[in-house]
Amino acid sequence: MYQQGALTQAEFEEMKRSLLAAFKSVAPQDQ
Repeated sequence: MYQQGALTQAEFEEMKRSLLAAFKSVAPQDQ
């Protein structure tokens, strides 16, 4: 668990990229 109770900007960006990559690998839209 996060002690601060909030994600830092870097953590948020990394999570967002991971989620987008996983989503695209499961349901590619452009390819």
